Amino acid sequence: MRVRVEVTKNDIRRGRCGDCSNCPIARAVKRATKIQNVNVDEDSISISNDGQSLYIDSSQKCTRFVQKFDSGEKVKPIVFLINVPKAILTK
Repeated sequence: MRVRVEVTKNDIRRGRCGDCSNCPIARAVKRATKIQNVNVDEDSISISNDGQSLYIDSSQKCTRFVQKFDSGEKVKPIVFLINVPKAILTK
């Protein structure tokens, strides 16, 4: 299932630099999927729910966003799509 993830100004404002589970992208993925166990690094997004885990390679857009945010540069809201199996979303 394709999930639309929208990183908002609020996510950016409330996100924590260098915190893989509370960065703006992680906050947005949690909101979009309704799953709280989400971690993000420069290369991937990991989602775990009820014993099932999914690792998604980050797009160039997400990688650049994480690099800029973690280095203290100003970032703007972004929108991207991720593919998440329905089985993980419905647990």
